[in-house]
Amino acid sequence: MKAIVKKSLEIPAKKHPKKSVVKKTADATVDKTYSLVVNLWIFRYEYYREQTNTVPSED
Repeated sequence: MKAIVKKSLEIPAKKHPKKSVVKKTADATVDKTYSLVVNLWIFRYEYYREQTNTVPSED
């Protein structure tokens, strides 16, 4: 009986990011979050404006 042994792929361990890299990533995340919040407020304002303009007046 023959047994075939295959070498498994070796996945190198991830290196820990340097503190400067982590700081840059955090700043980018904050910028993206801020942009998202601003965009949501603009969208909310535009949607409100659109809804108030399309409501028929009862005169």
